[in-house]
Amino acid sequence: MLDKKLLHLEWIKFAETDLSAARELFSKDDSYLNIVAFLSQQGCEKAIKACLIKLEIKHRKIHDLHSLLSLLEGQPFFSSKLYDAIEAFEKFNVEIRYPDADIFPTKKEAEIAIDASEFIISFIKENIKD
Repeated sequence: MLDKKLLHLEWIKFAETDLSAARELFSKDDSYLNIVAFLSQQGCEKAIKACLIKLEIKHRKIHDLHSLLSLLEGQPFFSSKLYDAIEAFEKFNVEIRYPDADIFPTKKEAEIAIDASEFIISFIKENIKD
């Protein structure tokens, strides 16, 4: 069984894996852009949840990045740049994984999603170091 004190590190690993997969698919043809955006969003979500777990902040099992980030607002390291970064997912969120989602990202939007995920994961990692 995983040590609860180390659980946040596993969430970070999963976030980094999502980001890595998003980057790899982005380097392929444009038919993967919806998956790139979804994986980028998932990386952000998992990084934020890693932070909540590390700080022992109770949270519901939701996918709404705004709601999850709002739970971190009182922390000394919190930055409004986190909200700025998640705007990259406002158009897509998790609905993009469904075939009837009528919204598909452009190549530029997928690239912005990767950048946002990278920023949030790095920011969280830097601020929850032991």
